[in-house]
Amino acid sequence: MNAILTSPPQGISIENALNILKSLNFSILNIEDFTSVKKEIPNQETKEAMAEAERLIKDKETPFFDDVDDFLAFLKN
Repeated sequence: MNAILTSPPQGISIENALNILKSLNFSILNIEDFTSVKKEIPNQETKEAMAEAERLIKDKETPFFDDVDDFLAFLKN
């Protein structure tokens, strides 16, 4: 079985998109039916990474780059 993961085209609801696919004999599967364990989203590691990113953004000492060449020069030093 081949799987296609996509979102509906702009201007069409998910319900209409599913109806069109079903009318073309596509089998529509709910991915949640295949996962026995529900994961907390975001998980703890992701929450910690997001908190670290917030700290870095607020830290005046964090270097920011608008140019790739400037960033690469920074990495070389």
